[in-house]
Amino acid sequence: FCGNNLEKILIPESVNLLEGHAFDNNPLNRIVIPSKVVIERYALPEGFVNLYENNSLESGEYELINYNWVRSAEYP
Repeated sequence: FCGNNLEKILIPESVNLLEGHAFDNNPLNRIVIPSKVVIERYALPEGFVNLYENNSLESGEYELINYNWVRSAEYP
């Protein structure tokens, strides 16, 4: 795993990821995650993504690291 030149996105703690979208109860807060932005390494087969909290970030923020995004379509 290379730590250089990572494409990163910060999302609020209240936002969850599902099917390539970050969302919370407010549809206006939905964030589309581009397929080239690879997500945290422990993506689940059904398309959910586990986020990890980076203590170097401000409280309540999570960091998506450059790792292959697992789409549910890849698991028929």
